[in-house]
Amino acid sequence: MSPEYDWTNSTSSTDATLSTTAGDSLLFTDLDTTIGWKAITYDSAASAPYQVQKAFNLYELGVPRTNGNEFIITSQDGPENFDNITNINTCVKANLGSDSKWAHYFYKGSIWINTDDLTPQEQNDTIIGLSKTGILGNITVNTLLKGSVGLSNITLETYTQTFESFDTTIFDIHNLKENQIGNCFGCHSATYSVKPYDTTYTSMIYISHLFNGYLGRLKGKTDEEARKERVNEIKQMVRSIK
Repeated sequence: MSPEYDWTNSTSSTDATLSTTAGDSLLFTDLDTTIGWKAITYDSAASAPYQVQKAFNLYELGVPRTNGNEFIITSQDGPENFDNITNINTCVKANLGSDSKWAHYFYKGSIWINTDDLTPQEQNDTIIGLSKTGILGNITVNTLLKGSVGLSNITLETYTQTFESFDTTIFDIHNLKENQIGNCFGCHSATYSVKPYDTTYTSMIYISHLFNGYLGRLKGKTDEEARKERVNEIKQMVRSIK
């Protein structure tokens, strides 16, 4: 779908170039282009990406990196997680056989909330508490998120791989802070806000976007209106945690 950003060949002032060849056929990326922040950022004012067909995966297997291909220190041991996923992919592919359609796919990673040793009520209270303060997606050391803490889907989150994606200002992908690295729980939380976003409801079931869309339909909204309301809610949440 798109190439991985080459952290080995990037510096604070120099973007890496795309690692594509003439034989590649990538849906989101043309060949022989230079990449930077505009390639994964959406211009909200123009309702269009800053650069078309130059997108890339910022973090391979959802594991945050920095210049020199160093792992960013987060709530998850990056090298351990990267090696685990790589070994799983190698093992599975070796046992699939070349004729299997699944040989064309790979496991990119998972992210979860570590609530081991907590009672169900403690799990509920903890996740709702973190959601209400907007830090459920926090990946700093000793927080609860584990796995691929920089995980994103290039199809769904092409322009929201970082929490700078709603801004039109220039930012540096090489020096992102923990609250700027996007992941699933940056948007999926146990809260549901309604305009003018000063009323917030809490429940574990609100983590599902499907359920939130269903609530919008119950209020008489079309699918598009419900989607726009959810996007605006996410924008409001992102602004509040930056």
